Amino acid sequence: MVFPARTFVFESGTPRRFASSANVIRTFCGSCGSPLTYQNTTEPDTIDIMTISLDDPEAYRPLAHVWVSEKVGWDVIGDDLPQYQKGRPVDDQTPPSS
Repeated sequence: MVFPARTFVFESGTPRRFASSANVIRTFCGSCGSPLTYQNTTEPDTIDIMTISLDDPEAYRPLAHVWVSEKVGWDVIGDDLPQYQKGRPVDDQTPPSS
């Protein structure tokens, strides 16, 4: 899930930060290791939040599928949402309708 970085805050605790590659900062829970966020420094206005880290992930419906080129062969996408072979378009944070 993508949110404006300026509106995002951790409600408690301080996550561990890890530079996983050039321009990429990931955060993890320092206690259990669960992934929390992904941020690319070339897109400083947005931050990706791992759905699994939310208290109520059902509150957010998906708008598109990204990085479809990396899915395993047996994974079948069973809806009509837009699909992007790589990441979401940089110039448009809202996916086009399918």
